[in-house]
Amino acid sequence: MPAQEFCNICVNKFDYIIKLEEEPLELWYLLDKLGLWKDREVFLNRKNNSTVKIENSEKVWAHLKELSRDQINFLNQHFAADLEMFGYKEM
Repeated sequence: MPAQEFCNICVNKFDYIIKLEEEPLELWYLLDKLGLWKDREVFLNRKNNSTVKIENSEKVWAHLKELSRDQINFLNQHFAADLEMFGYKEM
């Protein structure tokens, strides 16, 4: 069963899905669309600790490298819609 069939986020009909990790301008667009532009400083002045994110990402990739080809194929198939939606490459 594909992940989007039981994923609460996926079964809801959202007006916007944004990818803030790499596209901060999408936040500006969303704030404008939601009428929150005047409050943008609340959102835009938050500290982003990228060092922790990098360390966590490296740990995840280290574990992913230990997976068998069958496990990787399963993940690629199971999360195909997510990979496509966010422009990620298969492992």
